[in-house]
Amino acid sequence: MNPKRIPPTAILDNLSYIDDPFKQKLFSADPYLNTKISGADTDLEFALKFLYSYNGSTATFNSYRREPERLLQWSWRIEKTSLLNLKREHIEGFIRFCFNPPKAWIGIKNVARFKNINGTRAPNDEWRPFVVSVTNSEHSKNKKVEPDKFCPSQAAIKGTFTALSSFYEYLIQENLVESNPVALIKQKSKFIRKIS
Repeated sequence: MNPKRIPPTAILDNLSYIDDPFKQKLFSADPYLNTKISGADTDLEFALKFLYSYNGSTATFNSYRREPERLLQWSWRIEKTSLLNLKREHIEGFIRFCFNPPKAWIGIKNVARFKNINGTRAPNDEWRPFVVSVTNSEHSKNKKVEPDKFCPSQAAIKGTFTALSSFYEYLIQENLVESNPVALIKQKSKFIRKIS
């Protein structure tokens, strides 16, 4: 089954629903995987620990959560490997993927990643890692939202670089990777200029 044709399931919940990962003993990525991926449990553990480090700032947590989530989805579903194995060329491939994600990965409205069902948190089937929208003035002119027209803004791509670079710096500090593959991309402007 082609992972590009199936919408991914949300992985990282809101801060208020995440237990302190520094106090957890076991992490399992199995509910989010179609096939076993060596290192995925570690990916999940340190993505949660990285994000939980921002528990004093909900805004920063929310803005930083999107990028590790997307990278986890891409790494596990498309590359079928751990984040810890990604090199500069993988990150460049991921950025290119963000310019043209599969239609099944694009939503037409912002929805919560998870919802409460009978007192239990469950992934929201309507959530997608990427969202296309129209401006208020386009909406007032009855312009339709078209997933084919998805294109990240310059600010979004800069945010991707910023969040993922911080994430990999954290992984270096935790002695999980030797270098930051995001920082190794010398010509970030080639990605930013594409959408100017």
